[in-house]
Amino acid sequence: MMQDDTPFVAIKKLLDNKNLPIEKLRTTHLQAALLACQEVRTQLHSWALVSNEPTEASRAAVELRKQVFTFLDTHSGVTPNELLHQLNSKTPQHISTDAFITIAGLYCRKTVLPRWCIVSGFDHVRKLFCVAYKYFADSIDLVYATEDNRTLQPLFSKTIEHKIFAHIAVKEVVAWFSLDTAPTLKLELRSPVGRAIKIRTSATKHEVLITNKIEVERQRYAPELKVSANAPAKNGPTTYIVSRTDHPWALMDRPSEADDSAEHLYRHGRQTGRNMVFLLDPDSPDWSRLADDDFKLVAFRKDGGEMPAHMRALISTHLESGLSVAKANEHRPRFSTRGVPLIHLGHGVHQHAHPRHYRPHKVDVRCVASQFEEKLLTSAAAGYLSNKEVMITGYPRHEVLKQLEWQPEYILVMPTWRGHLVSTHNPRAALNFCHTWTAAIKVLSREQQGHRKPLDCRFLAHPRLRTVPEIEALLGPNLLEKTHVSFKNIIASSAILVTDYSSVAFDFALAGIPVIYFQPDFEAYRISGHTPQLVFDYQLEGFGPVCQTYDELGRAVSEIAANNYQISPLYQQRITNFFAYDDTNICERVWSSLEALGY
Repeated sequence: MMQDDTPFVAIKKLLDNKNLPIEKLRTTHLQAALLACQEVRTQLHSWALVSNEPTEASRAAVELRKQVFTFLDTHSGVTPNELLHQLNSKTPQHISTDAFITIAGLYCRKTVLPRWCIVSGFDHVRKLFCVAYKYFADSIDLVYATEDNRTLQPLFSKTIEHKIFAHIAVKEVVAWFSLDTAPTLKLELRSPVGRAIKIRTSATKHEVLITNKIEVERQRYAPELKVSANAPAKNGPTTYIVSRTDHPWALMDRPSEADDSAEHLYRHGRQTGRNMVFLLDPDSPDWSRLADDDFKLVAFRKDGGEMPAHMRALISTHLESGLSVAKANEHRPRFSTRGVPLIHLGHGVHQHAHPRHYRPHKVDVRCVASQFEEKLLTSAAAGYLSNKEVMITGYPRHEVLKQLEWQPEYILVMPTWRGHLVSTHNPRAALNFCHTWTAAIKVLSREQQGHRKPLDCRFLAHPRLRTVPEIEALLGPNLLEKTHVSFKNIIASSAILVTDYSSVAFDFALAGIPVIYFQPDFEAYRISGHTPQLVFDYQLEGFGPVCQTYDELGRAVSEIAANNYQISPLYQQRITNFFAYDDTNICERVWSSLEALGY
């Protein structure tokens, strides 16, 4: 992680002189602080980069900065207020605040207590608002109370751990309260300083709750929907607020592709008379299929797509569905539904920690299928979702898996995607990836040669990998084209799924299809940054054998074939234990749960 010519190494060499004049020390302190601010911007606020578990290099990086800032804090004469002022003048406030806490806390080993909190979000449906504050300490004694000193407990709360160089640098608390308590809410640090905490808006510095401007801030997040009455009133047209429940639900999978949980939820909603539209790019191959099936389609393009106005809520399988309202080169792209509540169905089972995934998103509800996911998503290492947002319902697309008629035709090979193959095309990395899976397919095919009815091996590329030219060139003969085949039919036609780390294994296992995990690059994948932290233990919790060599892969597929392609009792018990529900009532559970909450 560290290079010999890194700017911090140069600063350390400069400080080793120990005879620098005070003005040079002050200048060096501010220079180091801006460098640290840039690192915080990259590691805490970048969309692409993540912090992995600590390594020797990351520990060395932190230790070097501790040595630099501890010395500067003692000798330079730059006060904390001056440092924060300088950072605020050169970088966005949320970044300068995080940098200040990191410098004082992680690098100078000091306790940093919150000076203020911000109003960071609203849930207009449940009539809640969220306050958030940041600090660096083992623990703090902060009390929520009303003006008449009645203690308040948040309805929902969570502590989030933000990492730099894989070390906890900033802790953030988010707490949800009823809007009714907004005008009287106050926060106070009981120890060790015994001071009140100012409450500010996320955009300005006025104390929004103390001055009773919470409604102004709420309207900034999402204005009320208003329409004119058909008949003019005595003094002109009457304007009134339309009930949000009079508007249709908007459902979508990917802009360019349906056939996921949103489509299945739409079909159930249509049967039960719910008012809905389905968002899709007219150029999608699924457009004509859904149009022929009388879906109420609304044109939505990934490039420049906008959320249709006056929707009851957006129910989306994906968060990367073309609704980002930030420029591509910004560090924190923001996902916006323009005030419409966002229900995230989830593309697949959430099996690993992705602390950045929900940072730019304002998710009102995240549907999950298991207590494992609920615990993971609400943990300190997993970003901004709390027990307010996470709801165990099951995934709508799983409902049909219990009803499939299994007719095995091939062994399906379906590895997960790799960010480094698509972000910047790397021919050598793409060739290595393809060679690994071409060799795996040869092993699987060889093991089938002695069977009376040998099965073909088919390779299904992840949607994000379908544009990588090497995949078409090297895996072309085995590629499975999904354009005109539904995913449930692909599952029903598979005798075995061979994957590496893809969450699609949960779908196949739930449908009763044996799974093999082929992970020859486990250690490289673990530290690659593609997944910040592997949480799901494939060896102890997985739904099939874990193979790291081609010989192990060959033996695993032979054993499954000898068992007539049935899941062994060990793995079947794991599947049963993992999922919260084993029924075909998922879609109605999702709809009724959302409506019970008021969405």
